[in-house]
Amino acid sequence: LEVLVGIPEKKAPRKKGKMNNATLLFIHTKGSPLNNLPARPLIEPALEADDNAEKISEDLREVVKAILDGDANKAQRLMGLTGQDAVNAIQDWFDDPRNGWEPNTDATVKRKLRKIKDLSKRQQAFKEYEEGAENINSVLVDTGALKRAITYVLREAT
Repeated sequence: LEVLVGIPEKKAPRKKGKMNNATLLFIHTKGSPLNNLPARPLIEPALEADDNAEKISEDLREVVKAILDGDANKAQRLMGLTGQDAVNAIQDWFDDPRNGWEPNTDATVKRKLRKIKDLSKRQQAFKEYEEGAENINSVLVDTGALKRAITYVLREAT
């Protein structure tokens, strides 16, 4: 078996007529100078961060130990735990200051705030943003769909 982490096809769809989550992740990872989007790499740097890499390496050592002990069921279960640890590390990377992501532009934040349907909540959010509230300006998180789409799969090694 192998463990793959990212956005599998079944988790990729978004609203009809829009690009899917996997495509959005690729664009955000590489950036798009044409659309004035800076590169904001996600999967690799999240997994390579020292504490995350150490945790996943420890998980994989446990998998190997289970395989060497001849316990295939335990190895498979541990691979699932390794996948979930990798997913958690990636999802946490959205808010990790080590990601080094360029902050949203003022125009991007205001566009996000205009999407708030409830007028009083929208006005309150604009007021808080103008007063310097940090929690309003989350990079790559609008609805949370991209973040939630990240998962792992176990499959037969090819």
